[in-house]
Amino acid sequence: MQEFVISQQIYHKGVQKEIQLGEEALILRLLTRKFGTLEPEIEQRICTLSLTQLDELGEMLLNFKSYSDLTNYLAIG
Repeated sequence: MQEFVISQQIYHKGVQKEIQLGEEALILRLLTRKFGTLEPEIEQRICTLSLTQLDELGEMLLNFKSYSDLTNYLAIG
């Protein structure tokens, strides 16, 4: 029984990671389309965000008017 619970936990973590990677990829595509090529530090910062933070960024990016709005949101340079 314990093996089943551990197996389910591993599966759940894997699914969560796949969701997170998909959301990262979508946000990076949207930002690239809006602003052009992103600086590597911006991409790296986005890839460190939690799933909740990625959701928030996904909503906020609709309001960004300039690249500096993005960097300010991420608190980069």
